[in-house]
Amino acid sequence: MKRKCSACDNKENLTIYPNKLCQRCFSKKKEDELLIKGIKLPISSKHLIDNYLVREKPIRLIALENNLKPHKISSILDYYLIPKRNFADINKKSINENIFQDLNTESAYLLGYIFTDGHLALNKKKNQFFLHIYSKYKYQLENVKEIFKSNSKIQYRRQTNYGGIVQGEIYWIYIENQKIIKSLLGLGMTTNKNTSIKFPEIPEHLKNHFLRGCWAGSGCVSLYKNTILSQITIGSIDFIEEIERYLNLNGLKKRNIYSNKNSKKDSYVIRYATKDSEKLYKLLYGNKTQHTTCKRHEKKYVEKFGPIK
Repeated sequence: MKRKCSACDNKENLTIYPNKLCQRCFSKKKEDELLIKGIKLPISSKHLIDNYLVREKPIRLIALENNLKPHKISSILDYYLIPKRNFADINKKSINENIFQDLNTESAYLLGYIFTDGHLALNKKKNQFFLHIYSKYKYQLENVKEIFKSNSKIQYRRQTNYGGIVQGEIYWIYIENQKIIKSLLGLGMTTNKNTSIKFPEIPEHLKNHFLRGCWAGSGCVSLYKNTILSQITIGSIDFIEEIERYLNLNGLKKRNIYSNKNSKKDSYVIRYATKDSEKLYKLLYGNKTQHTTCKRHEKKYVEKFGPIK
């Protein structure tokens, strides 16, 4: 039989203390005692329990949301006697590892972005794959973190010159959660994604979100005077053929797929001029959400065609 709180009917699976109070009532009691002493903390015990214990948000994220330093949040947890997660728990629970189990708008977009701008590599010491997601644009990875509900650190490398070879600045995040890796492999992600990656089996109503993610990762939108050009470059011929087929079925003209002669590795390109770019814009961005957009692409589309009504 589960022990019940002596002060409330709360059925949450939270700690029951020896005084028979649940974590909420116990911490509220501590908060009231502090108020009697004239000490009012910037965050209530309820807010911390909701976000730290129930929603399992990391301290860093709670601090960011409340315009406080992480060490301040840690101190407030101590004041309210809210138990802190150990380091292993933080690593395990700082990402939504079930995100690809049941695809929705955001996870479909993220899947497309990872398929085009992500890279699976093998950690030989652990004999496990890990995921790198790259971008020249930090906001893209901030969106990735939001969708993943992750506190993964965004790494940065400034532009460097190695013996006359210039490597541009780049941002990336590193993910080693094996449940996520297994989900990606099951959906068709490969270690040699440039040539062998396949278009995943996803619900029809989510394919436009998936493609918006692909375009954010490997697509390009160019605006010059009164002309706009949309194109995407993919290393796998099977993958890009499926993209072209889907777009053709959804109102865009059938397009030839060209070999990308400007690339050292095999890759393929499809291009759409102004009229079809407008159709593409409406198809991809008609029902986008806050974290599933590529700002630089959308800005050019809006400049040319106006906001979607």
